[in-house]
Amino acid sequence: MSGAGRPRQQRPLNSGSRGNRQHGYELRSRSIDFGNAGRRRRIGGFDARMVLALVLAILAIVLLIFAVSSCVANNAAQQQEEAAVEKPRVATGISDSLSQELTARLDQDDQIAQIASNADQYPDERLVELALNEPDAVSLVAGYLESNKTAQAYGEEASAGSYPQLFDWDSRWGAVDYAGSALAVTGSGPTVMAMATIGLTGSTDNTPATIAALAEKDGLATGDSGMSGDFFTTEANSLGVVYHTYDTSADNISTVLTSGTVLAMEVRADSLTSYEHWILIVEQGSDGTYTVHDPTSSSVTAKTWDADTLASSSTGKFYALTKMAS
Repeated sequence: MSGAGRPRQQRPLNSGSRGNRQHGYELRSRSIDFGNAGRRRRIGGFDARMVLALVLAILAIVLLIFAVSSCVANNAAQQQEEAAVEKPRVATGISDSLSQELTARLDQDDQIAQIASNADQYPDERLVELALNEPDAVSLVAGYLESNKTAQAYGEEASAGSYPQLFDWDSRWGAVDYAGSALAVTGSGPTVMAMATIGLTGSTDNTPATIAALAEKDGLATGDSGMSGDFFTTEANSLGVVYHTYDTSADNISTVLTSGTVLAMEVRADSLTSYEHWILIVEQGSDGTYTVHDPTSSSVTAKTWDADTLASSSTGKFYALTKMAS
C-alpha cells in the first residue's frame, strides 16, 4: 500500500512518561470564592469598629452617670452642711418671753431680725430688750457685737440753764463698757450727771462716757442702778457742781426744786420702768407736774409726773445739784 493511503496515528495529549514533553495546558477545576472572602474581611472590620464604638459609648455613659451622681451627692452634702450651720431666725438660749417678742417682730424690721438671730451672743439680755422697747436704740444694738466700744465727743452746743435730753443708748457712748455691761443699759447714773453738769455749767467736757470712767475709777459703778449715790458726794465738786442730800417726799421735791437746781433721784425697779435706775427732775410746770429726763426711757421722758408718783418711786433719797460758784 502506498504511504498516502495510511491513516495518521493520533498521540495522546497526556502521557504518563516523565520524559515526554507535554504540549498545551492542563486545566484543573478550582473553586475561587471572591465574594465570600471580601465579605468576611468587611464583616470582620465592621465588627471591630462596632465593638470599639460600643465600648466607648458604654464608658461615656458610665462616666456621665458617675459625674451626675457625684454632683447630686455634693449638692446634697452641701445642703446638709448649710442646713446644719444655718442659724434659726430667733437664737436659742434666751428667755421664752424675749424669744416670743422677737418672733412677733421678725418681719417688721431687718435690724430686729438680725438682733434676733444673734440674741444669744449679747452679754446682757437687756440690750435686746432695749432694741424692742426703744426704736432709736435699734441701730446701736444691731451694731453692738461688732462695735469697737469707744466713745465719741459730745459734738453739740450747750448753754447753762438748758438741760439736754440724753439717753444711755446714744451712739456716742452707748456701746462703752460700764458696770459689767454696756453703758446703753447700765449708764443711767453717769448720763443723769452729764445732763446736770451740761445744763448747770454749759460745758460739754463731761459726757456720760467720761463720767462713767470716773465712776469706774472710784469703784462706784455698783448697785442695781449701775452707780452708787456716793458718786454725787465724792465727785460732784470735781465736776463743777454743788450737791445737797434730801430724804424723798413730795413736799421736799416741790420745795427744793427751784430755778438753777435739778434733782438726781434713784427710782425703784417696776416703778417708772422695769429696772432700778437714775432720773433727773428738771422743772415744775404750771400745772404742778414735773418734767423728768429719764435716760433709760423715751416714754417716761415724754410725760410729766406728779410729785407723789415720783416720791413713791424713789429708793429713799435725792441729790439737789446746783452750779458751783466761780
